[in-house]
Amino acid sequence: MSHDCCNQQYSASRAQPVSPRHIILAQGLMLVIIAVVASCFGSLSGESAAWGGISVLAPSALFAALFFYRANGRSGLKIMVIFYVGEIVKLSFTAALAVIFFNVFSLSLLPLVVGVISVSLSMIFAPILPVKWLGKGK
Repeated sequence: MSHDCCNQQYSASRAQPVSPRHIILAQGLMLVIIAVVASCFGSLSGESAAWGGISVLAPSALFAALFFYRANGRSGLKIMVIFYVGEIVKLSFTAALAVIFFNVFSLSLLPLVVGVISVSLSMIFAPILPVKWLGKGK
């Protein structure tokens, strides 16, 4: 235990590791936030941002589930190959979904791109979100 300038105790313990589940939950939280904020600029903007976020969230969740299912009991090299191939497929699937959603639902491009970028970058914020917000577990 250490003391700061105000004589308050704090622990220098390690940060909690971020599981794929936490990243997916953080992306879902960002999806909701960005859709609500974008809907303040109109329903088409909110819908476009939501579909943009879904185009990132769906492949991420699928990748996380398949990667950890396939990686169990494998060597380091095989895990790395599975990871990189899976990541390429995930990014391709994300781009394809964004294009399909844009064309099928006649969405607005800027909010769609904002949704894609926001949900993609939300994994950066997963480590700083309180674990109790993200749910306990693996």
